[in-house]
Amino acid sequence: MEGQAERKITIIPVNPRFDYKAVSEIKKIRRAAYARVSTDSDEQLTSYKMQCKYYTEMLSKKENTEFVGLYADEGLSGTSVRKRKQFLKMIEDCEAGLIDEIWVKSISRFARNIVDCVQYIRKLKALGINIHFESINIDTLDSKGELLIIILASIAEEESRNISENVRWRIERDFALGKMIISNIYGYKKDGDKQLVIDPETALVVRRIFNSYLNGYTSNQIAEMLNAEGVLTYYENAKWSAAGIMRMLTNEKYKGDAVLQKTFSKFMVEGRKKNMGQVKMYEVENSHPPIVSRDLFDKVQFEIKRRTDLAADGERTGGKYSHRHPFSGRIKCGGCGGMYRRWQYDYSGIKRPMWVCKTKQTSKMAKCSQHQIPEKEFERAFVAVLNRLIGNKEDFIKGFMEKANQIITEKDQAEYDTKAAELESARDAMLELDRAKAKKKLSDAEYYDASLKLMDEIDALTAETKSITEIINAKKTAKHRLEDIRAALEGDILSAFDETVFRQLISMILVRSDRELEFIFNCGIAVKEMI
Repeated sequence: MEGQAERKITIIPVNPRFDYKAVSEIKKIRRAAYARVSTDSDEQLTSYKMQCKYYTEMLSKKENTEFVGLYADEGLSGTSVRKRKQFLKMIEDCEAGLIDEIWVKSISRFARNIVDCVQYIRKLKALGINIHFESINIDTLDSKGELLIIILASIAEEESRNISENVRWRIERDFALGKMIISNIYGYKKDGDKQLVIDPETALVVRRIFNSYLNGYTSNQIAEMLNAEGVLTYYENAKWSAAGIMRMLTNEKYKGDAVLQKTFSKFMVEGRKKNMGQVKMYEVENSHPPIVSRDLFDKVQFEIKRRTDLAADGERTGGKYSHRHPFSGRIKCGGCGGMYRRWQYDYSGIKRPMWVCKTKQTSKMAKCSQHQIPEKEFERAFVAVLNRLIGNKEDFIKGFMEKANQIITEKDQAEYDTKAAELESARDAMLELDRAKAKKKLSDAEYYDASLKLMDEIDALTAETKSITEIINAKKTAKHRLEDIRAALEGDILSAFDETVFRQLISMILVRSDRELEFIFNCGIAVKEMI
């Protein structure tokens, strides 16, 4: 068109600052390396050290390279980045502009989780940071790199799944053979074969905790006592806690047994879950040396249940467990069923400890006719009861031992043995069913129907076996309690109230009237005393 200026096109070349390959040829690239191994086995640690040495030497000598450093995670899985501190530190340094390029052996070393892998590749790509995967010679800033990496990351994730399943199979096989995965446990240490052996110094603390609980202390009081004395936990900077004490008191490992696979994890799912029957569990008796006797362990479990039952019944009766006084939670009204509580009665300026039924004290309608009783009367009555038994110990001991021998009968054990054998047979049948399915001898539908029937049978037998076991254990505990009374009767006459002896022998005092008390011993024997 006449008068129109001639069109002129100017091509503006690529700025070499943004051309990755050009930059690598012009200036030094700040390169870092990342290494990781997933277990702490000797073979894996050798691989880990070799990766560290290789990248440190290679990148330090590489042309146009400023070696930023090596980031390495040892003994951590690649299925999640959450616990990989060095990996996350490397990402932070990338975001801070300290790194231009990352070298890593393979995609599986970088991440086995495809979501994490792609997320971090794209995140770093947006920052202009390249990742060089050496085993396949691919750079993420290359236009063809990302698609191929996504494909290879999918393969790496599937490989990780297969590895996870193989590891789980090996662990379950070891569990079935009674082999433990040894974790750190207070009171024990590991020998040269990585087996649990008793640590004499900390085992004393464990035994003290069990005995203190049996003597009436609460878990909170035990924790406070240990903290006040400066007794160290397994982790030196940590403090003892009531919850930690209760975990110790209920941990079967302290009596030399082990329940394996109490918790489990799923592939690509964070955290572990409590095993409620989703996967097999394995009970191993005498798997390692015990720190406390089965007798002491069983007594503590009985005491835990006693206190739990008292707390559960507290809302109705006003009872709760306390160690503050030896009679706390141990005096019950024989009339209304309420628990007694302690209070100070001011008599002419002198305070005297008294015990009164909570119903009587709090009810406006006076639903209980029992009167308050001085604490000294309970102390005197206990001394009188025990001394009377000691004075006639030959007759009482003979009667106690006859009763003890009748507690657990051959019939109880025979019934348990029969149910246990049936349960073991049903579990073996389930294992055979699993093997048949693995060999594709059964269809999914056939396996599902057969396994449901077997699981119903296993559940019923497990419940029956557990019930019989609880009865036998309760009888064993009662027998142990009778042994405690026998030992107490072998002692000297009491000249004054002994709090420790009282806690060891008496589970409850029933106030039958203002003048009559009934002492219920831990073994179930009841002895009355007038006040």
